[in-house]
Amino acid sequence: MDAILWYIIGVMVIFMCQKKNFLQGIHITEQLIRDIVFLCETRTKPTYFTRASRCKMDFESLILFELNFVRKTLQLELDAFFKNIKGVENTITKQGYSEARQKISPTAFIKMADAITSWYYGDNDFKTFKGYRLSAIDASILELPNSERLRNVFGYGEGKTVKLARSKASGIYDLENDMMITTKSLTISLAKGN
Repeated sequence: MDAILWYIIGVMVIFMCQKKNFLQGIHITEQLIRDIVFLCETRTKPTYFTRASRCKMDFESLILFELNFVRKTLQLELDAFFKNIKGVENTITKQGYSEARQKISPTAFIKMADAITSWYYGDNDFKTFKGYRLSAIDASILELPNSERLRNVFGYGEGKTVKLARSKASGIYDLENDMMITTKSLTISLAKGN
């Protein structure tokens, strides 16, 4: 296996029951991020990632790094990524990384999650409770960075003196298979039913 596949194995956390093979899930993810159609559908501009050989962080590398759960400072993680995966000491700055990740649409991660979920539940070979898929749902109000743009997009909660940007997030979790099925982020106004 190449270094990219081993990296995915090391950083992705997908809890699957014993009947499902973790490596199959990794293989599906690997196929997706290497698919040119996936790249074209999930970049934010048609001209992005057309000269992959010239950029320090191509589409595949950006996705892989995003799947890495950053525990240290961003720059230390970027340096380790370039050394371990790319095999080079020449890294990218956190500003350069931030600019590069803006080129990938958030739909890339939704599509990856949907692909894994579809694969996992596709053959009806998963744990159930008395024949039923046992799921739980929960929601939470998220406080976002307080900017006018985010208040306009997601809505806001009003304090005594200030309007705070907020969003409502909810998710459905499969209790038997220990897996998140889906998540959704709503504007505060939609969450209230207005």
